[in-house]
Amino acid sequence: MLRRKPYVEQHKATAENQLAVHEETLKSMGMNETQIKRDSRVRHIKGKIRQAKQQLKGLAELESQIARMAEIKLEKQARKKESQPKKQRAPEPEIKKSKKGK
Repeated sequence: MLRRKPYVEQHKATAENQLAVHEETLKSMGMNETQIKRDSRVRHIKGKIRQAKQQLKGLAELESQIARMAEIKLEKQARKKESQPKKQRAPEPEIKKSKKGK
């Protein structure tokens, strides 16, 4: 899970609560639905909600991409282990002593 995800979810939930409260206050003031939709604060809060949804969508895509890359990495490691034969250790060559004095 990405670090930003809980924060974006919290921003979205807060904006939704603000929208509900503000719509209730506007209804209690006697405004109808079309007036409420045109209210600048309602539009601003709905914009925040749209923004949070887009961010969550991007984070979900990023998480799926990370998962896909992890699967590919594991597959590559498995293929590499299967295709590599075990290397046999070569015998150590005998060291010849050189003659001194020539």
